[in-house]
Amino acid sequence: MQVVQTRLEEITLHLVMPRMLNDSEMTDLTTFIHGNLGHPFR
Repeated sequence: MQVVQTRLEEITLHLVMPRMLNDSEMTDLTTFIHGNLGHPFR
C-alpha cells in the first residue's frame, strides 16, 4: 500500500489487491481512511 498526498486536499492510495474493490468496499475504505487521517481528503 502506498499513500501519496498529491495536493493540499487530495491523496492517492495505491493498493495491490487480488481483485478490484466493489463499490461498498471502496466506500468502507474511504470512510476508514477519512476517519483515521482526521481530514476529509478527496
